[in-house]
Amino acid sequence: MAFKLIMFSSKETLQVRIEKANPRRNLSAEEAKRLAKLESIAEKLTHGENVQNRQLQP
Repeated sequence: MAFKLIMFSSKETLQVRIEKANPRRNLSAEEAKRLAKLESIAEKLTHGENVQNRQLQP
């Protein structure tokens, strides 16, 4: 259990270091909407659900 906590902590600190080294720019409203769609599609695919191509259309 302690090992998992240490791994989670090290991953979290690594993510923070990456974000500091490579700051992201602010996304426009359209870009944020597209990103949300892609993230939802990726989530469905990781759960083994089918995804249709038309979900990417505006």
